[in-house]
Amino acid sequence: MKKDERKLETDESESLDGEEIKGEDFQFVLKELIGAYQPILEEQLKLAKSPEQLEADARKGPPNCEDELALANRIFERFLTDDVALRLVPAEARAQLGSVDEWRWCFRHIRCCIIFGWLICRGPRTFRAFAYYLYY
Repeated sequence: MKKDERKLETDESESLDGEEIKGEDFQFVLKELIGAYQPILEEQLKLAKSPEQLEADARKGPPNCEDELALANRIFERFLTDDVALRLVPAEARAQLGSVDEWRWCFRHIRCCIIFGWLICRGPRTFRAFAYYLYY
């Protein structure tokens, strides 16, 4: 099998089918994600319409780690709730998980990992910044 054929197989198997996209769980999670990001996007749109404010913010310098962590928490604490976590898991696996109280500790760890990944992906960083996020 050629390398390109293997990539195509992987891409097809990992894509969402139409039924999954229309599913109640997918739509719920999507709406929660949009709802969590909407206030941030509205703030950014308002800022984009105000060159004076953009200039003032630029003069302050780039956001520090605490500011970025606060932004991440605004988004992900609202989005990654117990209800969203349950809907992200396939229906067959929900029964195996048991009650939320039994796995909430694990969910908090996963949320922390997602936030860390999001922070790292936001832009060029240094090793020092990675370490700061990791130990903050």
